[in-house]
Amino acid sequence: MIQRKMGQGKDKRQKGRPSPRRIPEHQIDFPELRGRVVETVEFYSSDEYHYVSVRFDDQTEFFFDIEIENRLKVSPELVKWKEGNSRVLKRWPVFRGGE
Repeated sequence: MIQRKMGQGKDKRQKGRPSPRRIPEHQIDFPELRGRVVETVEFYSSDEYHYVSVRFDDQTEFFFDIEIENRLKVSPELVKWKEGNSRVLKRWPVFRGGE
């Protein structure tokens, strides 16, 4: 771990202005998930179906439905679970890898 004393190193950012966060072209950001507490993470894969599920302690779930045809295709959703039933809170655009 490198430690620096105050004033060392070059910082080109202006005080009071956060630097803009650049998201690469082939990346999706999910700010709605920031701060949630993860309860479980599950990955499932079979010959016909693949997904990643992230369940939070507030009974919501972030779900990646993954398809692999010629390219990777991911369909992210945030759902709310109540008594065994789900309700979609948000769907993000489908992400296709390699485009």
